[in-house]
Amino acid sequence: MSRASCGGDHRCPRDVGPPSDRGEPRHRHYRALGQSSRTREPLYRIEWFFRDMDVEALFGNGIEAGHFNDDRLARALDKFADADPWRIYHEIALGSPDACSLVLDVIRLDTTSFSVQGSYDPADFEDAPFRITRGYSKDLRPDLKQFLFGLGSYGGLPLFADVMSGNQSDKTWYGPWTERITELLSPEVWNTLIVVADSAFVTEENLNTYEKRWFISRMPETYRLCEALKDRAFADESRWIEVGSVAQEGKEAASYRIQGFEDELYGRTYRFVVVESSALDQRKAKRLEKLVAEEAQAIEKAVAQQERLSYHCEADAKVALEDWRRRHNRWGFHHVTGQVVQERTVKRRVGRPRKTDPDQGNVEVVRWRVTFTVEPDTEAIEQRRRRDSTFVLISNVPRTRRADDAELLRDYKGQIEVENLFRALKQPYFVHGIFVKTPKRVLALAYVFLLGLLVYAVTATI
Repeated sequence: MSRASCGGDHRCPRDVGPPSDRGEPRHRHYRALGQSSRTREPLYRIEWFFRDMDVEALFGNGIEAGHFNDDRLARALDKFADADPWRIYHEIALGSPDACSLVLDVIRLDTTSFSVQGSYDPADFEDAPFRITRGYSKDLRPDLKQFLFGLGSYGGLPLFADVMSGNQSDKTWYGPWTERITELLSPEVWNTLIVVADSAFVTEENLNTYEKRWFISRMPETYRLCEALKDRAFADESRWIEVGSVAQEGKEAASYRIQGFEDELYGRTYRFVVVESSALDQRKAKRLEKLVAEEAQAIEKAVAQQERLSYHCEADAKVALEDWRRRHNRWGFHHVTGQVVQERTVKRRVGRPRKTDPDQGNVEVVRWRVTFTVEPDTEAIEQRRRRDSTFVLISNVPRTRRADDAELLRDYKGQIEVENLFRALKQPYFVHGIFVKTPKRVLALAYVFLLGLLVYAVTATI
């Protein structure tokens, strides 16, 4: 386990957005207990970590550095796991002075995977509260087993947290999380709280759970309604509303245009916001480039096959061209035009020519071919790029709370808060590895990491 310290090249969890009004950068550097931010210490060396410190000043009278050894810490993890670490975490997070002074408005939810080394025998997890197993890896390490972190951020503070099995689906996490958090928050708080989540939130079951709770989410691209709303938006260019940049400032900041709609999903009426971004996601841009290139290769192959053929008369060539057009009318990113051309070649007759033959045995052969001109359809490519850079938000927040659709977009783009928390949590100098074996201790250690993240986030706001 690494020390929780901030290195010089690190972005703190709340280090997002423009500088303050005084022009001061929002990023600050902190070092844990005066130690180097680059140093890592395994758990069994924790005694050496505290050896040169005033341990009594940190932890109380009678506490010595020798009291911190791996055996004691392992037993402490066992006790922590048995004491319901989920509830302990939230009592600390929601009971902190920073949290008590907050008026909860928007909670941003997201999950991430945390890959671990080791076999972790499934038999060890039969009675465990969660499982370390393979699942969808957001770390792009499907070869490793994992568990999941879930966070709920308010203003960059991880007020809500969860540790889940490695194969837990985001779609089935939001509902149980909501029911558990209901035990911690009063009805008055829930009545004013807006939950912001990604597209995995949008399922019939989750929408039923949030029938009387407010949320903002992103429509999955797999829904037909999502494509239908995009069609309606692009059909009327005059309805677009310029919003400008939302979460960033600077020349490279994306700007947005929106159109608001109301429609039904699963028998209920929701607010929908079609959002067009000036910046295309890098993955989608590469996918579009690949589609255009693949279509160009397919056209080149089809054209080459046809251009090798020749015909004895112009009528046959025109029939062949029309037949080719019927069979190849699916091109979406290129203009392909065909024309029939005449070719004249001179061939020599077989045998010796007669002396009286004015052509000396040469004869002119007239043939007809189909040739093509291929050009990129820049307008179609641009339309596809615009469509790929467009997404749809769904919300049941009433207009009495968020009158402007642009406010829904700003709330959703604030998801960068929880993403930055995950980025901080996964930094090697914060958590470098998990070297405990039992599932109980892994669970407890995961909540220790989360508590460290909470302290780290609070410190970054000072």
